[in-house]
Amino acid sequence: MAALGESAGRRAAQFVGRAAAGGARQDLRQDLRISGLPRTATHDDVWRLLRRLNIAGANRVYLHYNRFKPTGVAFVSLANLQASQPAQEALRLSHMSTFPLAVRAHSIEAPGRTRGVEGREEAMRRGIVTGTGADAGIAERGTAVVLSGCPGRWYHTHVRVSLCEGFELRDAGEATIVAVVPPSGKAPAVTSRWLVRMASESEAHRFARKVHRTIVTSNNKEYLIHADVVY
Repeated sequence: MAALGESAGRRAAQFVGRAAAGGARQDLRQDLRISGLPRTATHDDVWRLLRRLNIAGANRVYLHYNRFKPTGVAFVSLANLQASQPAQEALRLSHMSTFPLAVRAHSIEAPGRTRGVEGREEAMRRGIVTGTGADAGIAERGTAVVLSGCPGRWYHTHVRVSLCEGFELRDAGEATIVAVVPPSGKAPAVTSRWLVRMASESEAHRFARKVHRTIVTSNNKEYLIHADVVY
């Protein structure tokens, strides 16, 4: 029996070591996938839900996005596997804003190319931001604005000159205006999407209020711009 216990302990230690080191599995963790959330739910809303249910061991909350649109799904990263079952039982009996919740254990991998600050910055510099996945694949919470409905042939300079004049963007040395690329295999759209990184949360809200539903003209055609702050 002692030998079996030691063997199990070694396997557990090896698993933890692999998770900590990353390697080929890259941040494989025991998480909870919560669906049925209002699409307006924020990270803070999910944290409040966890505190209300006295769920212990939660150390990270991610919201799932599809092209910068919230999907009503959140992932909760747990500090250890033992916290999973009690958390699932509590969440299955709960709701948010009258929405019944569904929950299951779900191990997620952080996207390798957008993990960490340097990885996200590299992705933005290379123009490969898709806005899909955990936290939309970006680090900003409340300081980035996604623009949709822009002319399809616009470049960074068009966005800056036509929409960003008079607003404070992030440091000039960083990728402040980034194209949101369409899903792989999709034909080029007649409109384009852009992510604009602002200097502060208040500036992001001011920019979104001013630009939302602005009409711009390109090649004698009018385009209605939509602006949304990414949380």
